[in-house]
Amino acid sequence: MEGVRDGRMRYIQSKVVSYLRNVAPDHTTVKSDPELRAQVAVSMNEARHFGVKTEAGFSRWSYMHLITGGTLAQNHNVHTFMTMDDENLSPDERVKVLMRASVNAVEEAG
Repeated sequence: MEGVRDGRMRYIQSKVVSYLRNVAPDHTTVKSDPELRAQVAVSMNEARHFGVKTEAGFSRWSYMHLITGGTLAQNHNVHTFMTMDDENLSPDERVKVLMRASVNAVEEAG
């Protein structure tokens, strides 16, 4: 069973790496594939710690992790939001909300 889970996570990791290469070329072209895979592994472990389970959730979290230079999980507000006691919002939905809020903040600032 653990082997299946590990295989699924490796598959998702490769999909996330491709996603980041497509949506954030300014941040990924300077990284080799092994470097980016290592960074994605770190971001996926962070996301998994917060309960993220879907490819979309891992992709969004990894994107924000990349854009913030790896500091996303250390942000107090992000940590509080991801760990709040609210059964109506799954961890994957929370990541989606964070992503949407980030995009809105950039649009309002720019």
